[in-house]
Parts: sequence; structure tokens; C-alpha cells
Amino acid sequence: MRKASSAFKVGGFIEAPYFVDRDDELRHLYHDARTLSQSNVVIAPRRFGKTSLLR
Repeated sequence: MRKASSAFKVGGFIEAPYFVDRDDELRHLYHDARTLSQSNVVIAPRRFGKTSLLR
């Protein structure tokens, strides 16, 4: 019996076309990086795409 495939990619970071709908988050990060003199922190539960967002 064959295992069912998953729509979710596991391991590493996600690239297009799988990484979508993060334009607002990216815009916010770019803005803060350009205008603030302090560091930013990205906090979210495991497997929410933090690494892929920062890539």
C-alpha cells in the first residue's frame, strides 16, 4: 500500500510557489530594517515559516 503524499513540505525553507501570502509581513520587516536602529525579532510557533520568511 502506498503512503499518501502531503501538501506540506517538511525540512529546510520554502520557496515560491509554495511560499505565498506573506507580502505584508515582508513589507513590515523591510521597513523596520531600513528605519529602526534596533534589532527585530520574529516569533511564531514551530513550522510557521519563520526561516522561509527571512530567506
